[in-house]
Amino acid sequence: MKSITDGVRLGTSIISDEKEKENTIKNISKFIHRQNKSSGHARYAFGFLLCLVLSLVNVVFNFIFLNIVFKGKFKLLGLRWLQEGFDVDNKILREAFPRMTACVWSDFGTSGRRQYEHFVCIMAANIL
Repeated sequence: MKSITDGVRLGTSIISDEKEKENTIKNISKFIHRQNKSSGHARYAFGFLLCLVLSLVNVVFNFIFLNIVFKGKFKLLGLRWLQEGFDVDNKILREAFPRMTACVWSDFGTSGRRQYEHFVCIMAANIL
């Protein structure tokens, strides 16, 4: 509000015509009145709160989904890790997020039939 009134004072001191000064002041007062009358700020606040609620719903959904994927181990994972005392070995984290898994690689052999080979794959994302 101070910047608006400072702008009015400075703006009207530069303007020499009295009619133009009144017109500038009237336009600024119309703008302020229209801003107070409209629901622009309330609409912004409602949108902001709606985004916060949707973010919370997203977090809860992801937590439930991960708990289902990890067969119930995800729910207490953080608590178990804290109780373990930040173990350097991280056996609790390795139990939930394995570093190696079995992989099946398929390709076509010399006779044109599909061949399957079994490997042990390292999951690089879980090593970090």
